[in-house]
Amino acid sequence: MYAECYYEGAVDNYKTALNYAKWIDDSKFVAILLKHIGNSYNLGNMPDSALYYYRHALNVGGEYENLRCGINITTASIYYEKGLVDSAYLLLKKNLSSPDDFILAQTYYTIGELFFKDMMFDSASYYLKPCFECGGKLMKLSSAKMLAEIYDNTGYKELSAFYNKHVSENAIDEINRRVKTKSLIDLYNNNKNYKNIQKIKYRVLLYSIIAVFVTIIVFFTRSIIHRRQKIQISNDANWRIAVANGKLKTARQKINEQQDKIKTREREIDVMHRSSSILLTGNCLDSYRTHKICVKIISRIRQLDEKGIKRTELEPLTSSELSELRRAADTCLVGFTNMMTTKYSKLNVDDLNFLCLCLLDIPYSSMPALLGKSRSTIWNRAKKIASIMDIKPNETIVQVLMTMI
Repeated sequence: MYAECYYEGAVDNYKTALNYAKWIDDSKFVAILLKHIGNSYNLGNMPDSALYYYRHALNVGGEYENLRCGINITTASIYYEKGLVDSAYLLLKKNLSSPDDFILAQTYYTIGELFFKDMMFDSASYYLKPCFECGGKLMKLSSAKMLAEIYDNTGYKELSAFYNKHVSENAIDEINRRVKTKSLIDLYNNNKNYKNIQKIKYRVLLYSIIAVFVTIIVFFTRSIIHRRQKIQISNDANWRIAVANGKLKTARQKINEQQDKIKTREREIDVMHRSSSILLTGNCLDSYRTHKICVKIISRIRQLDEKGIKRTELEPLTSSELSELRRAADTCLVGFTNMMTTKYSKLNVDDLNFLCLCLLDIPYSSMPALLGKSRSTIWNRAKKIASIMDIKPNETIVQVLMTMI
């Protein structure tokens, strides 16, 4: 969320660097910068612009394998979100011949994640197992979460318990990361306030110094004119003016040095802020989906699926369960319902219940039974919410919600 707020600044800086790279005629550096511009637009939820720069990067530096494979991974994710599933899988499979272990690990993980979203569990586990065994810490933890759910859905309880145990044992690391992220955000806010105060102080100091030295210059100028009329002391007057100018130059140099230090610190804080903010969104959504009431709802659906019973036979959620679902969204997603009603005042409680279920990836076909409404009522509600939120025809409610949390 925080990273999205700064992508425009990142794009501007990368484009400035791109001009220098073109000037020195370094094709590899140009291709890398084009890729970074595409990544920034992707972070800012502008996938079409991102794809434009990715294609441009491949045209310039397509012969560099690591660059090409990295772009393939990000492009495949964008294709998948646009519904171009086959194109996404074909693009990722091109990376499987790469000799680079890191590229292979990222490719396997992305393919496994897409198969998992498509509920193709056998294929997903095939690609996720190597990621769990050989991937980095975060990749291993994410793979374990998906593998645990896969084996739970397919009835392999022992394997599901094995991967759940790994997730539980490493949960403390996620908590520590969140605490560290929160501390970094607090540090950024504190430094930002400190920076504003220091700016005011330096401005006052600068204006005071200028006023003092202007006064000194005026005083000495008048003194020189007056003394020249009486006695010849021009040498002494010139010496004093030179001293004053020297002090003014020294003061300006010190002020410039302090301003440079402040700018450097600002950039460091912005980098820490962007790095930490990337961790927040995914973790909060995972926390919501693993909340007790959410797990209860999803489990209820899975039990019917395993027994071969139609989802229309689902028991409606009680008012207390719906209240608990909204509280879970507020707790895990930092005031979700308040944010939605503040931004879209026409949303009511039934609309919020619908949106909370959308965040669990529950299809519209299951909602009439869960909410105790008719199918036509649910579809009319979806259209109403799309109208209130001004959702475009090529977008879904879930896609828009993902950009807001």
